[in-house]
Amino acid sequence: KKATEQPSDVKQLREASNAKSASVYTVVYPSKMRDVFAKEGIKDEQAQADELAGLKSTLETHQLLLKQTFRYYSCISGKNAMTMTGPEFNKLVKDCNLIDQDMSKAKVKLTAAAVDIIFQQANKDPEETGGEDDGADDAGTANNPDREFVPEEFTEALIRIAAVKFKDSHKTLAGRLEALILGPMSSEAGRCDTSIFRAMVGLPETQAVLQKHGGHLELIFAHYAAEEGIVGMGTMSISEYKAFLKDCKIFNDTFNDTAMNVIFGNVLDARGGGGGDDEPELGFGEFLEAVAAIVQYRMCNPYQPFPQRLDNFITRNIIPHAKAAKAQIKKAPSKKGNQVKDAAKKAAAALNIAGTKSKETFMETGSAALEGLMPGS
Repeated sequence: KKATEQPSDVKQLREASNAKSASVYTVVYPSKMRDVFAKEGIKDEQAQADELAGLKSTLETHQLLLKQTFRYYSCISGKNAMTMTGPEFNKLVKDCNLIDQDMSKAKVKLTAAAVDIIFQQANKDPEETGGEDDGADDAGTANNPDREFVPEEFTEALIRIAAVKFKDSHKTLAGRLEALILGPMSSEAGRCDTSIFRAMVGLPETQAVLQKHGGHLELIFAHYAAEEGIVGMGTMSISEYKAFLKDCKIFNDTFNDTAMNVIFGNVLDARGGGGGDDEPELGFGEFLEAVAAIVQYRMCNPYQPFPQRLDNFITRNIIPHAKAAKAQIKKAPSKKGNQVKDAAKKAAAALNIAGTKSKETFMETGSAALEGLMPGS
């Protein structure tokens, strides 16, 4: 199996997550469009329903571009890569040249102040606008931090900007939104396309490198993904990922917190844009992609094949430093044996990489390696 291959049930969950991730860029809350309809003089309920249907259809058509754009700008500040801050949104507006510079000639005036107001309007929860019956996702609302956009707020802000910017050239709101997307956004806005890099990671030569180092990477992941000081194959938070990067001495002038957030956010791009308390974490397959992505920052020689760079990077930068990590896992000595065996079992169960030793052999070597990570070993 490929190093990044996951069990069928995990694949199904990931496919469902992908579908949900795409759908968040097509959400339009009717209650939040009331003030827009009022400004447009659209009072008839059927006319409003037609406008909403047109907007949703336009968002569905261009959801991939919207997702790539959101992901690109949400990583700029180096903070939460799953949400978009005001400055990040303003950077998009600036890149697309949406603010009218010559106010004396502009028939429709879109000012920086107007963009700030649009950000505030779009950042309101549906409940704040009387939208209890909009069918808003409670979990999504809970994961929606103040003064930051989640995807559906981002698309609402685009609708509001398009309504003003392209009012003279298009009658319907959907037409104005499409003019914005196919015009300035397509030609000027930055986009993040994860498919190109993932295709490179999926090449047989790259997979062979991940297979070669699979055992070591499993144990390293188990160490840093430990929850509350207990060794185990769990998930890795961004703080745990940062600890891993620090121990491996990855940070330098070309790789900083922003680069870390770009990688973390893009690896998890299938998870949607939620922030808040339920921050997404890396699974082992995603951790492998995150390791591979670091190579593009730290060993960016275009004339050396990527699989070779990845192999050298893991051998020289990851394995020696991660195994000698100063951060040791604390636990009661009496539970040491059981915890090590349990961690080794989980690691062996998760290790489905062609060409490795049998699971029984890996249990023995895995236990020994994990014991080496424990204090007092």
